Amino acid sequence: MDFPTKWPQFVSQLKAKLANPPDASVLSAGLLIFYRLGKVYEYKSNKERDDIAKPVSTLEPLVYYHCHQLLHNQSAESVLIQIQGLKIFYVLIMV
Repeated sequence: MDFPTKWPQFVSQLKAKLANPPDASVLSAGLLIFYRLGKVYEYKSNKERDDIAKPVSTLEPLVYYHCHQLLHNQSAESVLIQIQGLKIFYVLIMV
């Protein structure tokens, strides 16, 4: 994986996309990428997990914000984004 050694700006770029997504598809894609990042580190050693703990903690409030904003919207797209947000929190708790 290129993060964090070869692509140190990855989290800041992802944060920029999640902070102000132009539409739901960009938000959904950003959340999916964040989820996959958590899954990559799920079975790594504690030392490797510590490398991403601080950068990832800056993304957690954005996930919460978007899920909270979509609570009253029950469209299929909204529900899928909320589910992805819950999956992210679950993976981060397990990591």
